[in-house]
Amino acid sequence: MTTDVSNLEERIAALLAALNDKSARALGALFTEDAEFVNILGTRMRGRRDIEAQHEGHFKLGVLAGSAFESKKVEVTLLGADVARCILEWRRLRLPDAGDRTLPPGDGVFTLVAARGEGGWLFAAAHNTQVAAPPTR
Repeated sequence: MTTDVSNLEERIAALLAALNDKSARALGALFTEDAEFVNILGTRMRGRRDIEAQHEGHFKLGVLAGSAFESKKVEVTLLGADVARCILEWRRLRLPDAGDRTLPPGDGVFTLVAARGEGGWLFAAAHNTQVAAPPTR
């Protein structure tokens, strides 16, 4: 089994860049045609086109319009020659020009399943979870 994950690490960096550039098209290009994406609000997106369309709205007028993302930690585990699990711990920052609908600062975890094809690694599944404090009594 090959252990080369360099292209995969580049894809993770490209995911953060697409979020920060507010580019739904660049984000969608990182996913397989039939990918599944669940965001922190529990919205399920099915397929590359749906991922692009929903993020386009979030970038322009929605909850991500005034946000920037930083990588805190990345872990890559090969599950087979052409399948990998990626854990991306992120931090969301609120930009000075953020509107009322922009999410507040926070931390979260992306769990991504990647598949390697002829063009390199693409994400086949993504689940994004925001870190939340447990309730207090």
